[in-house]
Amino acid sequence: MLSPSESESVLKDDFFAVTRLVRDATGDAIVLKESRTRLLAWLRFRALDRWLSRRESSLYEIAARVPGVPAFLGRRGPASYAHRYVDGVTIDRYARRVPDSFFDDLERIVDGLHELGLAYVDMAKDENVIVGDDGRAYLIDFQISLRLPKGRVGRFVLGPIVRHFQAEDRYHLAKQKRLYRPDLLTDRDRETLGKRSWLNRLHRRTVKPLYNGLVRHVLRLPRSRPGHLHGRPPAST
Repeated sequence: MLSPSESESVLKDDFFAVTRLVRDATGDAIVLKESRTRLLAWLRFRALDRWLSRRESSLYEIAARVPGVPAFLGRRGPASYAHRYVDGVTIDRYARRVPDSFFDDLERIVDGLHELGLAYVDMAKDENVIVGDDGRAYLIDFQISLRLPKGRVGRFVLGPIVRHFQAEDRYHLAKQKRLYRPDLLTDRDRETLGKRSWLNRLHRRTVKPLYNGLVRHVLRLPRSRPGHLHGRPPAST
């Protein structure tokens, strides 16, 4: 529950979670993410929500060791956690050409996550890549990220899957660069873009359209609002 000195606005509402911007009387802001799965428009599983939230917050806490991932601020309830808000906008809403150093920053973030045994997985979404007011890159939303297990058996079984998605991270990073700063593409980027996996193609042709159809036409959930999440919220009127 908010205190009388706090206010909030919904930044994103999708199939898995509701994300809010919370401000206190001093203007300080945090992002509060609550898992709220809706398998049907009216059906929720609170135990699943709690598990998903604990999973994501544990991944986020690890990822936040990497400069460029906003600071983890802890659990805020059985199905929610908070992280620092960064002033900026999502890359698709950035009005100018991103700085020359932007994709170097973003690549360092991705490399740092991989060194920690994480695969980000969601690099294809523009709304997850933030251009800060300082011109630096920031990465948010670890909802579907993966972590390399610690045990030998787990690493043997799941290691190839995590490494596959780490390669996908690099592929989608190169795609982002091709879209927003094609003049910065390197030979290595072009080589990466030429290695689109069969799983990537399968996902694009099957899973993605099925998911979009379910969310938009069956569950009729509101679309997320790129450019607002972890960027500037709509101006009040």
